[in-house]
Amino acid sequence: MLRRFRRRIRVNTPEDLLERGFQLASFILPEREDAVQALSNAMSKLGAQRSREKKRAYWRYRNLKRKITRIIRDDADALQWLIYLECEPFERRHEQAGQATAQDLTVRYVKHLVQATTAMSSFYVAVGLHRLLHNYSTSEVQRAYELVTEHYPGAEEYRKLKGTLMTQLQSRFQHFLKTCRTQHGEMRFEPAENQPGWAQLVEQCLRFFTPWSTRGACRQWTNLDAGAEHGPGGWFSKIRRGVPHDAIETLRCHVFIDPLCFGRLTGRLGLDSPQLRLAVPRFFVNDKQAGPEKPTGPLAEIPKLTEEERKKILGRLADEAVRQRQAALNSLIVLVDGVERARLEVEQGDKQSFAIQAGAKLIEIRTQEGSQDLLLATHWIDYAEWQGFAPSTATVALGRARELVLEIVPSSAAAETSAEATVQVQCRPKSRFTQLREALRSLLRFRPIMLRWLPGYAMAFLVLVAFGGIFAALKYRNELVQQRASVARIREELVREKAERSALQSRLDNRQQAGTPVAYRLVPDDARVRGQQGTRETVVSVPAQTDLVFLELPVFNGQSKQYRAVLRPFARTEILAEDSLPSQQAQGGAVVLFSLPASLVQDKAHYVLDLYATRGAASPERVRSFTFYVRKD
Repeated sequence: MLRRFRRRIRVNTPEDLLERGFQLASFILPEREDAVQALSNAMSKLGAQRSREKKRAYWRYRNLKRKITRIIRDDADALQWLIYLECEPFERRHEQAGQATAQDLTVRYVKHLVQATTAMSSFYVAVGLHRLLHNYSTSEVQRAYELVTEHYPGAEEYRKLKGTLMTQLQSRFQHFLKTCRTQHGEMRFEPAENQPGWAQLVEQCLRFFTPWSTRGACRQWTNLDAGAEHGPGGWFSKIRRGVPHDAIETLRCHVFIDPLCFGRLTGRLGLDSPQLRLAVPRFFVNDKQAGPEKPTGPLAEIPKLTEEERKKILGRLADEAVRQRQAALNSLIVLVDGVERARLEVEQGDKQSFAIQAGAKLIEIRTQEGSQDLLLATHWIDYAEWQGFAPSTATVALGRARELVLEIVPSSAAAETSAEATVQVQCRPKSRFTQLREALRSLLRFRPIMLRWLPGYAMAFLVLVAFGGIFAALKYRNELVQQRASVARIREELVREKAERSALQSRLDNRQQAGTPVAYRLVPDDARVRGQQGTRETVVSVPAQTDLVFLELPVFNGQSKQYRAVLRPFARTEILAEDSLPSQQAQGGAVVLFSLPASLVQDKAHYVLDLYATRGAASPERVRSFTFYVRKD
């Protein structure tokens, strides 16, 4: 039964969509030519929109514990919403010419409410339609929403959202609307007279604007509801299993939009019918009241698309598909709700940012092709469940191993409502991993053809080899980067050590000219006798302003011609090494003279000096160790 339910509410052929789209555009726009153009514009965006929605569905279904924040539409609902968007420029032009009537403005008022709220979630739909189109109270809308969705936002959220939607409507209709305060102090739009006279037109609008993907839902719920003790919450509990979460959210929107379903909902809650709570605003045209103009009733039936109009639309779509494949993407244009906000040069790796206000809905990426703009992709602007922007990121492939990255970051200055956000766009080269991944996807796309001459295990082997090559390339790249960093670090240390040695030698020469440097003869560790009578540890006193101290290291005559000395703190790694040190005769026997820089040793610290004998190509052999204690005066 569940499968039958889903099929009956989602059957849409391309011809059916095209005709329904034309009927909707003609219902909103009085001029047939404008309706055809709006439908054509919406169809041209549908391909890019469909691609974006499918990408977004991937992460949405990995996080189903989160509540729905915005609906993922199928083709039918996406086209329906895009028609709302494309009709708006024609509406404004018609209104600026002074040709709009109160009936035209009423249709557009209802359309704008549905357009703004269905872009978000059923919570926006419930508040928008039944706090502004109808005058149900906050508590009454709250009861209806909680029964349908089993979500429980606070009453303050309803009031905030109503104020936000009123601001958007005032921005859209400007001088056509006026606000007033009710006897309870609530801010509302000034209502039109004879509200029952507008009921038939409003009902017709709501039927047109009900999501297309939910056709037949009312009839199905009539069967599901037989003998039910609860309202729509019970309906959804019966169809929830096996139906995607976004489809359920769309069905909830249906309940709040469709006149029949919402009428049944208010009846179960014991509320007045929607016809008795209608609150169509009074519209003003040219500073004269347009309210007395009575509605003419339901609009007349609209003639179907002609074959010539159909060919014109399909021909434009085919032409744009060819142009998109052949376009040279040198510069990009970024628009928000049809208004240009940024331009970027692809090869130069441009990066720009700009602010958007709450209510913005659609970002378009276009390029200049000849004298016309060509649409490349669209990006829906996401909102949080109750209100405010939600962060999002998207990428658009630009060809030639480049991509456009688009990121929306809610403003921290408006953290409570996220009423403003920053859009960051950047052209950049694709990473090698992304290129390899796309190449692998292209290979897998042709798998049905390859299976004609390759067995299944051979295809699996190719996939494993491809993944192995990817991981090997990444590992080699990381190792190469680490090796280069190590070489650079060693070079820096050698340069620094060379500079320090040069400075020490210079200071040593100056000291030798001034007088005799400080020298100490160390006692080797093997010459000490442990116990109370043992030789005490040598203390090396370094006077102030002394740069170098000479240490005499006793050795046996003839043991070696050259030595290597390594200085290290006690139980730590070396800090200084000297090679090719000769032995020389001094008072008391042969010694090796080691120059100790005072800057390399610390006060009150123990150090070990290991002495190695070097004999040609053989490895150095440690012959003696000297432990001493440093004290700086």
